[in-house]
Amino acid sequence: MSKASEISLRRRPEPKPLAGLGVLLTRPEGQNEALAQRIEALGGRAYAYPIFTIRPLLWQGKPLTLTHPNHYDWLIFVSPNAAEHGFRALGQRWPRRCKLAAVGEGTARRLYELGARQVYVPNSGFGSEALVESTDFKSVRGLRCLVLRGRGGRDWLAAQLSNRGAEVDTLEIYERVRSAAAPVLEEKLFEGVLDVVTVTSAQTLLALIEGLSEEGAVRLRHLLLLTAGSRVLELARVLGFVRSPLVATGPGDESLLRTLLEWWTGPEEEV
Repeated sequence: MSKASEISLRRRPEPKPLAGLGVLLTRPEGQNEALAQRIEALGGRAYAYPIFTIRPLLWQGKPLTLTHPNHYDWLIFVSPNAAEHGFRALGQRWPRRCKLAAVGEGTARRLYELGARQVYVPNSGFGSEALVESTDFKSVRGLRCLVLRGRGGRDWLAAQLSNRGAEVDTLEIYERVRSAAAPVLEEKLFEGVLDVVTVTSAQTLLALIEGLSEEGAVRLRHLLLLTAGSRVLELARVLGFVRSPLVATGPGDESLLRTLLEWWTGPEEEV
């Protein structure tokens, strides 16, 4: 072998770990870019089709304002969107007396990015279920809690805290508005360029299916679903997804990407 051939072999690039994989990202508008960039840097193809746009809720034409936050012992944020719009409702100033809680690391991260100094997160796991079972929320009798969430969000968390003796209010501070991504998404489904669909909420999965034609929905059900939530898994079973979903340890970019890499570079699936 000539010296030139040896150099050529040494310089041949290694295949990237996600080469050949097409991933559909469905988070709300403006929340897919970072994960898309990481997937593409690893050789995959990322297709971002936001199912929802997040908009602040208004009161008499103006953004909601939370005027007396220190009335509460806890402000509880159920999503990064709740953190974003809750901070605006607080006049972009964090209250001094009450504590801040997040249902998971992604929400906590957004609160810290917005200047929060201390945020309580569940001891293990994520979501409302994990929060109510965590140390600081097992005994809440007499405490005043405000749950900040989106319009139409679950009442489960507020009900659980109330059943344990807390005084609980909820404040809906944003809404999800369906986007017009369905026609373009149908094209990609029929082109066959998609392998995996990431879905981090049951509302997103349901809206995704409802926005497609019958044949488009059939094709979607044959993609591999990547999620982190038990409610998404149950809904996927009800909706008839064909393959067993990939389950990440959390809904954040790091967890989703790690799960994707482990699956794509691991042993082949049995058919």
